Amino acid sequence: MTISWRLGTAEPIQSSGGDVTVFWRLGAAFVSHEYEQESFPAVSSIVSPSSANVAVQGTQQFTVVYYDEFDNPTSLHDVTVWSVSGGGSIDSGTGLFTADTVAGGTYTVTATAGSVSDTSTVTITGGVLASIVVSPATANITKSTTRQFTAVGYDEFSNVVSIPSLVWSVDDGGNINESTGLFTAGEVTGGPFTVTATSGIITDTSTINIVEPSIGRSSNQRLSLSIGIGF
Repeated sequence: MTISWRLGTAEPIQSSGGDVTVFWRLGAAFVSHEYEQESFPAVSSIVSPSSANVAVQGTQQFTVVYYDEFDNPTSLHDVTVWSVSGGGSIDSGTGLFTADTVAGGTYTVTATAGSVSDTSTVTITGGVLASIVVSPATANITKSTTRQFTAVGYDEFSNVVSIPSLVWSVDDGGNINESTGLFTAGEVTGGPFTVTATSGIITDTSTINIVEPSIGRSSNQRLSLSIGIGF
């Protein structure tokens, strides 16, 4: 801290951070003297970042700054111990967080120095898309009707992740909306045909058959009754 004093008064005219330097004005000149600033112990702290998203098996460095009762940064504090509750692990001495292979959260990272502590939150997110699963895997679809297909993406650790630029296609038997996966069967029965979901080089398929409408039980019963009476 630097403090400038008016000559003949006890009021400082300027101050700034650092060691204490006191100035006296003697005519047109200044006389100064440096004093070591008194340090005060920490009463609060702030962990940075205050929240973080970390991909599976990724890392995040957390840091902490301690403050005295006057909100000045201070180095007078106990040894910092880092901990995390929930997923992942953290180096208790350095604050380096490492995510595990299971996506989830929110988890709490804590920096503790004696009675002073602060926290941050961390969420473990899924990794890069590694596979796609199409549903239903097989289907018999009545001709001239529709069927909705869906796809779920997974990373290498089986965490659900988003599927970028998903495109649907079918080799025959009808047509499919390439964006939504809504399939419309043609008017001709046949199969098996293949519905495919594609994202980059990653794909999955479903096998379908186009079939005639099924005859309901009540229709069969009426048909049998009519035949019996006629006979």
